[in-house]
Amino acid sequence: MDHGIEPTCERGAKPKQATLRLSCTADNGKWSFKVYDDGRGIAPDQIAKRAVERGMIDSSVCESMDNQEKSLLIFAPGFSTASVITDISGRGYGLSALAASVESLGGVIKVRSERGSFTEFSIEVPFAHSEHHHDWSALTDSTQNLPVVSRKRDETLPHGTPRSR
Repeated sequence: MDHGIEPTCERGAKPKQATLRLSCTADNGKWSFKVYDDGRGIAPDQIAKRAVERGMIDSSVCESMDNQEKSLLIFAPGFSTASVITDISGRGYGLSALAASVESLGGVIKVRSERGSFTEFSIEVPFAHSEHHHDWSALTDSTQNLPVVSRKRDETLPHGTPRSR
């Protein structure tokens, strides 16, 4: 969440403690994963500007793109808006690797975002790829078995608290 959740001092009228919601459901022959945060949202024009600066697209192409198309540039290999490379972001690898993994499983990724309000990533993967393997390492860099059909839990963590289970 290095990109999406703004520091407490920048959250304005929003609750000082950010919300991150993860969910997984199984329905209609597919797994559906959602990741939601109430952070700063995606700025399509800033994303497009950065893609032009990095030579990933031509400015004339950028002018004809709508906000959804501009937002999807975050999945391009090598794309990053980070000005500083950290241990967890800035190399332009994470989201492109995720998109490639989801696509290789026959799945799709959708992004909904409102600037200054939220971002939600939705990932759908057909059961055909999960029933035989139950190996989600392609998505998470670690093996995750999902033995339940649906799980929902909201949890509040103090800022900066690491959580492992």
